[in-house]
Amino acid sequence: MINQNNLRYLFKFSVLSLLFVFAGFGPVKAAHLVGGEITYECLGIDTINGVPMITLAFTATMYRDCQGMGAAFDSPADFSIFNGIGNDWSFVDDTNAAVSISPDVPLTNDPCVEPPPNVCLDKGVYMFEFTVPVSDESYMVVYQRCCRNNSIVNIVDPQDTGVSFTVTISPLAQSICNNSPVFNDLPPAVICGNKPFVFDHSAADQDGHSIVYEFCAPLDGGGTNGIFGNPGNVNDCGGVNPDVFNCPPPYDPIIFKLPDFNAQIPLGAAANLLIDANSGLMTGSPMNTGQYVVGVCIKEYLNGELLGTVQRDFQFNVTQCVINVQAGIDDAEETAPKNLSLKHCGSDPPNDNQFVARRSNNRRLPMAILHKFYGNLGIRY
Repeated sequence: MINQNNLRYLFKFSVLSLLFVFAGFGPVKAAHLVGGEITYECLGIDTINGVPMITLAFTATMYRDCQGMGAAFDSPADFSIFNGIGNDWSFVDDTNAAVSISPDVPLTNDPCVEPPPNVCLDKGVYMFEFTVPVSDESYMVVYQRCCRNNSIVNIVDPQDTGVSFTVTISPLAQSICNNSPVFNDLPPAVICGNKPFVFDHSAADQDGHSIVYEFCAPLDGGGTNGIFGNPGNVNDCGGVNPDVFNCPPPYDPIIFKLPDFNAQIPLGAAANLLIDANSGLMTGSPMNTGQYVVGVCIKEYLNGELLGTVQRDFQFNVTQCVINVQAGIDDAEETAPKNLSLKHCGSDPPNDNQFVARRSNNRRLPMAILHKFYGNLGIRY
């Protein structure tokens, strides 16, 4: 009789064997994941045989480089849950989940920017549940995979560095059937060099708990064992597709290229990338082009006690942007009598004594009042 673990090994061996067969027709690249996070919702606590059991529904959202020639999203993907604290964690259970894919994720929230042709993102969403005893220790849900894009400039050996996506649920969070915060939006994958950058990186918490935002080091996970002539096995903790149930926390942070980069200055000191601890507003002025790994953590508190941490791992592509829009009055929308709204891209707003553009009736409009916000101009004439 084949037990569950044997079936798991048989499945992975079969899939990876096929990958190696196809590898004979061309080079294999493991790099594909560029970010993600795991969040959860509490579905309820029930007493079963005298034991309080909590059911948690998890959503794992991941992003892959769809032009990186790397592996597709795992489907199904393995997720494991551990129980413990500090350096002492025990495997509790694991599950498989299929992926739902949304291709061609928008790369920038600026309508004036034309993204570079070599950047492309797909979004994969996994949904699954665990029912576990309410514990006086924390739970951690984990997914691991290798590897990252080898063109990343702010970490050491990105092509051999994997990812660990995790979320923790404290004893207090379990006892009150807590729901984790959920990020409101994904940062733009493409941001412009030598231009101010502003992004609302806030999250929503349906329970109304206190949230603190901070930069944190993304976590390593997996590696290149068993491929490219490296010793070991692909399912080792240092392999491309680790058997996570054999690889308990804690996990090592990725290694930044010191002294130019670290978790608090992931784009370098000159970029002055900051995140407001209370609002999640991210600001900066990226200077140098390249691909950068960034980590943002949400810490959720109730009356000063930590409920849990959601960690997002993502990648910025800093580029010299190509502006693809120049607005004219013919494109304007009259929002009220003698008030126009139009998109304006590619240059600073004109001075008050300049003419704006020519209307279709050949009448020129001298500028009276001009307001610029998020790529739009408000004109009153």
